[in-house]
Amino acid sequence: MDLLSKLLMSVDAIRFQLAKAAKRNADDYYEVIAPVDKNTFKMTDGSMVSFFELSGFNATLDKAEKLEKAQQLERAFDGYFPNSGYTIQIVDIADPSLSEKYVRESMEASLSELKAMGLSHRLITDDYVDFVANIATWKKQYAVVYTSPLVLKGVRLPENTEKEAEREKVEGRVLDNVVKKDSSEQAIFLSKGEKSILRKHSTFRKHFEAEFLSAGIMIEAVSVSDAPKIQKRALYGKGCPWDWEPAIDGLFGAKEGETSLKPGKTSISPTSMVEQVISKGGDERDMPPEVMRFGDRYFTTVSMVVPQQIDREMKTYAELITGIPKHVGFMSSYRMSSAPFSHSQHTYQKVFLGLGAMLPNNRKVQKAVNYIEKDKDNKTYVFLELTFTLFAYTQEELLENYDLVNGKLAGWNQAQFRSVELDKTNGLFDTLPGASRRNNLFQVYEELGAVLFQSPIFLMGSPYDSGYLHFTDPYGQPFAYQDHAFLAMNYNMYICGTTGAGKSTLLTLLNLALLAKPKSNPKLRGEYPMIMNVDFGKTSFGLTDALEQFASDAKRHQIFKHEFTTSVESAYNPHDLPFGRTTPTMRHKVALSRFLLLLIGGLIEVNGEAKFKYPELESMIKYMIDNVYKFRQEDNQPRLYSPAEFKFNKTLAFMDEHGVEYNQHTSYYYLADQIMEKAPQDGVIHAMRLRRFAFPRLQDYTLVLTQFPELSARYDTGNIEGKTVRNFFAEKLGDAANEFPCFTRPTRLNIDLARFVSVDIKNVCGEDQYRKGVFGTLCFMIFLTKKENEEESPDLFSGVKKQYLPYLNKMSHFNRALPGVFNLEEAHVLFQLLDNSLVENARQNRKGNWGIRALSQNLVDPSDTLFSLCGTIMIASPQNGKTVAPRLSLMEATNEEERVIRKGLMSRELFMFIRTTSGVGRVGIKLKSNVSSGLLWISTSNQQDIDFRRELVEKIGKNEAYIRLATYFKGGQVKDYFDGKGQAVFTKAALDAGYQSTYEYFLDTIIKHSTPPESLGHLL
Repeated sequence: MDLLSKLLMSVDAIRFQLAKAAKRNADDYYEVIAPVDKNTFKMTDGSMVSFFELSGFNATLDKAEKLEKAQQLERAFDGYFPNSGYTIQIVDIADPSLSEKYVRESMEASLSELKAMGLSHRLITDDYVDFVANIATWKKQYAVVYTSPLVLKGVRLPENTEKEAEREKVEGRVLDNVVKKDSSEQAIFLSKGEKSILRKHSTFRKHFEAEFLSAGIMIEAVSVSDAPKIQKRALYGKGCPWDWEPAIDGLFGAKEGETSLKPGKTSISPTSMVEQVISKGGDERDMPPEVMRFGDRYFTTVSMVVPQQIDREMKTYAELITGIPKHVGFMSSYRMSSAPFSHSQHTYQKVFLGLGAMLPNNRKVQKAVNYIEKDKDNKTYVFLELTFTLFAYTQEELLENYDLVNGKLAGWNQAQFRSVELDKTNGLFDTLPGASRRNNLFQVYEELGAVLFQSPIFLMGSPYDSGYLHFTDPYGQPFAYQDHAFLAMNYNMYICGTTGAGKSTLLTLLNLALLAKPKSNPKLRGEYPMIMNVDFGKTSFGLTDALEQFASDAKRHQIFKHEFTTSVESAYNPHDLPFGRTTPTMRHKVALSRFLLLLIGGLIEVNGEAKFKYPELESMIKYMIDNVYKFRQEDNQPRLYSPAEFKFNKTLAFMDEHGVEYNQHTSYYYLADQIMEKAPQDGVIHAMRLRRFAFPRLQDYTLVLTQFPELSARYDTGNIEGKTVRNFFAEKLGDAANEFPCFTRPTRLNIDLARFVSVDIKNVCGEDQYRKGVFGTLCFMIFLTKKENEEESPDLFSGVKKQYLPYLNKMSHFNRALPGVFNLEEAHVLFQLLDNSLVENARQNRKGNWGIRALSQNLVDPSDTLFSLCGTIMIASPQNGKTVAPRLSLMEATNEEERVIRKGLMSRELFMFIRTTSGVGRVGIKLKSNVSSGLLWISTSNQQDIDFRRELVEKIGKNEAYIRLATYFKGGQVKDYFDGKGQAVFTKAALDAGYQSTYEYFLDTIIKHSTPPESLGHLL
């Protein structure tokens, strides 16, 4: 034991007896009176107190980095802590009884949105809430700053003028005769001295918030209406009604002595905080010396002494709580009071040491105190009161938890226990945030930087206080993730990791989170965001399939999935336009020209990167795009109705019903215009179908070059592979049309009204980089067309006929108001081919309320510019190599973050980097991607699992099928039981039960039993 610890232990018992106040009731320990402004309370001695909520540190740091930050903060308070009267309290609260409440509150808006969309299945609502609450304990960290009357030490207040003195007399009479005071003499009036304290406190509070924020700590001021809720929940846990609200800002009228003969006396009473917060008292009778009961729970508090010198071997607070089981409820409190050497308690302690020279080791203790006094000019010392309070709902559980935690505490930085608090209620209220006006333990000297290093301020950062999707941090705390959050720098995301790292599952969960994002406009509740998934292997098909089953008939048309081929079944005309337009917007034209440049010209690999093979064709293609759209205009040579190609009988019947005449001499544009004039509400889908046939097609480029000699002559020059530009273009166009018949016909995909779109391009592309580029570029163009809005395309309404404007206006509004995302797997090819286009869209897309989510294997695949435009980076597997270092530098990664990214990620772990618009600027955190069995079954993309799920749904209905699958197969899949490890065991069980196969055995058993029979349950 170090000398200073011995000093503290030697004076412990006597000091407690001498300093203990005459306190008899629980409310004697609660010293908050009333609010004096929106962030500050007055306490019983005139101290001022303000509350902050802490949300962790904005970076993952190693010990050396934490020490540096702690010392930076120590220096930041050089102007305050050498002076008397300032106190900082840091509190960490872990309450398992409230985890479900906090999780549900975090998800509440998202769950409401899912239900409005018709997605109310319990697996994605209530069961998911229970899952998150069971795997983690919701923790809350708070900072409380106090300014006491000691700040006025040596300050001479100006004397009152005669007028001021008279006014105070009047106020005094009001106080005595009108305002009814309680037993603690509480009142909200401020004297001149208290106003001076409040002024100094306001300055200190603002300095504290600014310095913590500057250091990288996410901090937010707590209003006076929320602070009492923090205290009451900390005291009573689930015994505090969740909807409890304190009465703030009030003087309340009351009548006394009213009878039938006289009206009675009216008086005014201020709000009493103690009566509101302390609703149940405590009891120590018939309990062990270290235990007390308060409200419905049992508490025990210990105070500790920890090393006074910063040591690089010191353990952090995170290392302390890592080993505390999640079912243990606790509060830890670090109260740091300024100017310990000027305090009367310091003088008392020196006298005590002088009188106690006969005590063993007292000379060594005196020597330790003298050393600290000499060192105090070089360090910022504080009086530290470090308390750790455990609570539980039974005495037995509390003592068990104490035994669990006691060893952990004892092994933390060689901590010495002062003892269990002699005044147990005092220990509880000293730990409670903002309840006691002063430290009750003054003999623990500590460097401010050392205290902060060992405090909860360096826990993992969490910028979002709500969201649907919840990860867990390394310390068992839920991490709420908000997609398209207002704090995000932008909505672009890059996800990297090797095959099998969980990128696809992560992407599916992010899609579900975006579906659940609450709408700011209540009129849009229940509407689908625009999500387009470009899969390599039907990644999103599992969720799409589930959405089709859950969606109502009115919404099902908004969900679309398709596996691309080159045949006409996959026909999509890249010249399709937003409803009502006859020419592309500038943004669409750029995307279309890039697509055609790739389709016609191909690509070439240069230094390992894919490049356009014939970039010189781009100017010609842009010029030709203008001409083919002009060629197919209504006043030029529009496409005419042909019964041989237009076979939509419902549309033909609709035109007959509404008197729209059609024949081989009427154009598709004309017919669509007529429908929108005569039936604008019901005719939209029919007009869309007709317009598909009106747009230019690939063969129109050759036709235009043939029909217009002047245009042909323009490109009858040059030499590309021995041919003129015109002939080369025509030849390559023909080759592309032969290879991709799907691009030569009117669009067949029923995609016009879809909002959740999943297309798989794995089979059509294989390992062909050229095809990956073609179909990836096509899908990006489809998304841009469907997400068109006036914000990003100011020319959207230019040239549009009036009958289309209401729909186009509505579409533009939806696309701006509703979120959107373009998800692209195997994105490395597009990074190289479309970098300029991706960068331009990534810069502007937040204005249009959409983002790009790109997935690839390597951290370095995107360009530096595109990478810097990604507001969120998710790294799902270790990233190494020389080229990684510059990318980490671009992220401004700390030493610890670099270590985690290079070699610190295990299975189902990820590193998340978020660029925010908040004061801390960025957040870097290591997370675990725990996923409930229900979400796994909803999002599975394995075809065997989907087929098994689909057959079970047909047998017993979708609701019960999903519940039973999640109950039987916690891993979210059944295929491994057919062909994975342990297959023989299940094959034998199936045969013994009289079934031909494991598939039939499982299916029949699940149909007959809502939970696994004992024999099967044991095997599973």
